[in-house]
Amino acid sequence: MKSIVGIDVAKHELVIYVNEKFYTIANTDKALTRWYLKHNDMLSQVELYAYEPTGGYEKILAGFLHKQALPGSMCHANHVRAFAIAMGCLLYTSDAADDMQCV
Repeated sequence: MKSIVGIDVAKHELVIYVNEKFYTIANTDKALTRWYLKHNDMLSQVELYAYEPTGGYEKILAGFLHKQALPGSMCHANHVRAFAIAMGCLLYTSDAADDMQCV
């Protein structure tokens, strides 16, 4: 089954959500490469890496995806929310990234 990876981009870190699990890594090319190689088998079924624009902090991620020829898409937050609603996720809780869930 194909999946979509959601990535929350911040100045110093990336929070990656894939297959109902969260991974927090540094927002560096080295950390992305290490994470990608470690999880390469799980990522073989990914059809899209989606992330929001964050004032330039997404440039490292975008460059990594391009360099690896991976399908990435910068998505506006309103579009992501509209998609979630269309899929039946009416709201989410996020006291901590590990506890995020649609309800």
